[in-house]
Amino acid sequence: MTGNFDPQWSPDGTRVLFTSSRALDGTDTAPLSLVSNLWQVNADGASPRPLTNSTASGTDNFSGHWSPDGSKIVFASTRKLDGTDAANVNGTTNVWRVNSDGTGLTPLTRVTATQADSGAPQWSHDGTKVVFVSSRNLDGTDSRDPNVTFNIWLMNADGTGLIPITTSTSGAASAFPAFGP
Repeated sequence: MTGNFDPQWSPDGTRVLFTSSRALDGTDTAPLSLVSNLWQVNADGASPRPLTNSTASGTDNFSGHWSPDGSKIVFASTRKLDGTDAANVNGTTNVWRVNSDGTGLTPLTRVTATQADSGAPQWSHDGTKVVFVSSRNLDGTDSRDPNVTFNIWLMNADGTGLIPITTSTSGAASAFPAFGP
């Protein structure tokens, strides 16, 4: 069974970004691995096309968010950090960026430690920053928070300048960050 979820309009209203487990050829046939990829479709439903192309089990791509100018998308993925069609070490989720035409696939976070996941990325209104949640250690290293606590983090749009915004260590999780108006 395939699923399509998490739709989002492009800033100019001409396209819709969504996550789908459909086959990469665009049919509703579910691939055996049930991998999720990011897709883009015109506002009228025409011309669906994948922006990511994972097929290997454990290489899901999800939670896409358009940049303010519509040229890039940040998303969460469990794919290997070299961009190949393989799962990341320990199945760890990282934040990635891709151009809206599907080129330029780039990891913005590079964590491989078990349970040091990062996700739910959102662009700042000026497109220079990305906010996200992560259970990585507050010192920024490739290790999980001792209590697997999710905190809100901020980084530059190129993945540099990583800083925690919340610093909880008690196991109380922060979730779904967004920039205000």
